Amino acid sequence: MTHSAARFRTDALHAQVAIAALHPATPRERKAQRLAVSAFADYASAGAQWAASGRARSHGLKLAAVAHSHTAATAARAGDRLLIAAGRLL
Repeated sequence: MTHSAARFRTDALHAQVAIAALHPATPRERKAQRLAVSAFADYASAGAQWAASGRARSHGLKLAAVAHSHTAATAARAGDRLLIAAGRLL
């Protein structure tokens, strides 16, 4: 689980860099780009929290694991909302 979460974080960071490198032509595209970059930042945060949750669980720290998991879920939901909003602009 920890490896998958770390991979998810890495993929989100790569997507964030790739989207940030694009050159939008219109104001709507610029706003969509900003939203998408923010979404992938939230996904990267979620991946880091999921990895921390897995590490805590492997060390027997159930309360810490649950706290990290809830934080990750919140970040992932925020990323989902931002990415959907970005898609609606395009």
